[in-house]
Amino acid sequence: MLIPPIPENEARRLEALYQLDILDTRHEEAYDRLVDWAARICDTPIALISLVDSKRQWFKAAKGIDACETQRDVSFCAHAILQGKVFIVPDALEDERFANNPLVTGEPKIRFYAGIPLQHPNGETVGTLCVIDQRPKQLSQRQIDDLSSLADHANMLLAMRVANKTLTKYQSMLEDERDLMAELMKQMMRPEELDSSAIEYWVQPTEMMGGDLVCASRSPHDKYYVLLADSTGHGLPAVINLLPINQIFHTMVSKSLPLALIIEEMNKTIKQQSPIDRFVAAVALCFDHYNSTVEVWNGGMPDALFISDDGKIQHRFKSTDMALGVNNVTYRPRTLIHQWDGTGQIFICSDGLFDACDGEANRMGMLAIETELVNSAKAERFTQVKQSVLKHLGGRSADDDISVVLIDLDRLGDPCRSKNRE
Repeated sequence: MLIPPIPENEARRLEALYQLDILDTRHEEAYDRLVDWAARICDTPIALISLVDSKRQWFKAAKGIDACETQRDVSFCAHAILQGKVFIVPDALEDERFANNPLVTGEPKIRFYAGIPLQHPNGETVGTLCVIDQRPKQLSQRQIDDLSSLADHANMLLAMRVANKTLTKYQSMLEDERDLMAELMKQMMRPEELDSSAIEYWVQPTEMMGGDLVCASRSPHDKYYVLLADSTGHGLPAVINLLPINQIFHTMVSKSLPLALIIEEMNKTIKQQSPIDRFVAAVALCFDHYNSTVEVWNGGMPDALFISDDGKIQHRFKSTDMALGVNNVTYRPRTLIHQWDGTGQIFICSDGLFDACDGEANRMGMLAIETELVNSAKAERFTQVKQSVLKHLGGRSADDDISVVLIDLDRLGDPCRSKNRE
């Protein structure tokens, strides 16, 4: 008996086999069908899908024998993996390599063997599809061709296994990324600071995590700051672009620094740290409820609207500057100060709100949004706008992130009151 030699590429071959993560797995119908067809095509009582491990051959599928593995050094398949093509032994008793092999002299009393190598998608041979008989025989060319086709199917199953393992790996990575992104957004949004009775907000990203950010914070001097930022792009790249803005906002508000200085620092950081094609449109407000004033900076965002209790749009805060990151590093922001009489609300949004399209690509439009605001009762404005946009979308996802913020001026002086947000 000739013990099969070890291939020169044995380390790479075994690595490929172990990457399949298939050894000692349960039976699978797809593999079982292949050995059943192989036995019928070649008219043999035994057919196997055999994977050659370092010291054994293990059967992923077997027809005609009960064993699940045998030793490698007596394995016909260990010879077959060296061939690179069909390996046929017409009569084992007449072949000096196998004449006194215990699988020939004892059970299963092999006389005929034909095996075709199976390959990992990277090209390394990991086993065979083989047929075995207890009597000498020859295969016709048609049988060899059909057996080769079955081996191709087996190779496809192995390739699918590799693809599924890769997909599972990336799904796991994606889940980890989603968890990370969700935690990042939670930290950035700081819901405990947004959960004020003075503010209602809705953020609807096109992906799990979008490029819109809503921040609110009360300074030690009891001024209330609100920021709505809209970064270019979506997903994690957009979020990364927003991280420095978020940090600057909360840090500088906690020091009661002027709004213009906060915007200046944001612009400088985006300009210096972000790629040249990345910028952030934003609207920022600083409310002083004691003096009934609001300071506003609008850089590339839709008009911020001051709405009276009776539904009139009393003032528009238009964009007066370019987005953060577009201005040069020596840019000095221009803010506007508005003093209100009585009470009212300020409405701000990202352009994704009025760019939302229905099934016929009709935009929502700012006119429709303003109509909802004007015609709705004060307590219902936020809900009406949100419901109107969702109805317009008709269950479809928006093409751009949507953010809406409504600040109730008469509640700004009572930071202790709060309510839940959707």
